[in-house]
Amino acid sequence: MPEGERERLERYPEFAPAGVPGRPHAPEHLVSGGETVEVAGISFECLAVPGHSPAHVAFHAEGELFSGDLLFAGSVGRVDLPGSDWDTLLASVRMLAERFPPETVVHPGHGPETTLGVELAGIQFETLQVPGHSPGHLAYHADGCLFSGDVLFAGSVGRTDLPGADWDTLVETLRALTERFPAETVVYSGHGPPTTLGDELARNPFLAPLRAT
Repeated sequence: MPEGERERLERYPEFAPAGVPGRPHAPEHLVSGGETVEVAGISFECLAVPGHSPAHVAFHAEGELFSGDLLFAGSVGRVDLPGSDWDTLLASVRMLAERFPPETVVHPGHGPETTLGVELAGIQFETLQVPGHSPGHLAYHADGCLFSGDVLFAGSVGRTDLPGADWDTLVETLRALTERFPAETVVYSGHGPPTTLGDELARNPFLAPLRAT
């Protein structure tokens, strides 16, 4: 694990999100970027990629990039967490794009694999402020697609029992999205299958307040 994340592991109960079980323990190996790690006969290069967290690392070997929570298919890591930073995250993604070829396969910490070329295809994304699940939550829109993070899911919405979360704010965020974008807008959530704004407005039980107004 990264040296900069050691304190979070050793004092896990103080940093863990509400409701996430776990216990503190001391790491056996520390990395900070620049090391080579041998696993099953494969040499992985450790890369420092801060942004989602201050000491985030990724691993590269044989044309494969294990990006953790830095880069996903159609999205990037959250930057509303303590120590995260949007400009730093962009610099990390830029470094990866400049160093590795576009056919590099990306294996994120969650979701399907992708490639650097697909993720850096020159599409212009609009950044949207969508508070409610967390105060600084962001979503991204481009070409009829909405990457909603943990604000909206197929049949559900983001949790509002976390520090800084707020149900009324989340409802107003969802109202703004459904009023601004057409019903056929495809929603790619942080977890689960894709859906559309129209389907969620019609059937999602958590969007009932929007149907009543």
